[in-house]
Amino acid sequence: MRRALLLATLLLGLARAQDTGMVVRTLIPDVLTVRTQTDPTTFLIDLNNYPPARFPARYPATARTVSLYATTDRPWNFQIEVHDIVDAAGARLIPASQIWFRVSRGVWIQATGGPQVVYSAVGTTPGWVDLDVEFALELRGGEPGGAYAASVDFTALVLP
Repeated sequence: MRRALLLATLLLGLARAQDTGMVVRTLIPDVLTVRTQTDPTTFLIDLNNYPPARFPARYPATARTVSLYATTDRPWNFQIEVHDIVDAAGARLIPASQIWFRVSRGVWIQATGGPQVVYSAVGTTPGWVDLDVEFALELRGGEPGGAYAASVDFTALVLP
């Protein structure tokens, strides 16, 4: 009898037991991110290779890695904008069209001074996507000597 009462109590307790649960929600932000080094890229010009035997002559720069990350499900693109090389007063010393670039060992592209789309995708990336970006400065022979700095913008845009 005692055993039956114990068994009945256990069964009654099991009958009263209920599964409880909850919904766990999360939000993964819809992002498109560009990451790159902040140190300047340097064109490899020195007294050993300048002046060249003939003009125009191209001088490469140290390569840099640009990383892209997307969680959007929409189309997007990555663009490069190379600006004219100007002096402290804003006067143009070398036009952007004398700077060339290529992405991940692709074809060389002449800069236009405006945004140029170099990579397009639709949807998320499988982690960070690394692109190797190389630059070259084309000198035509009439540029004055001095220290120059070119400004380059990297932009990623989600398209409508």
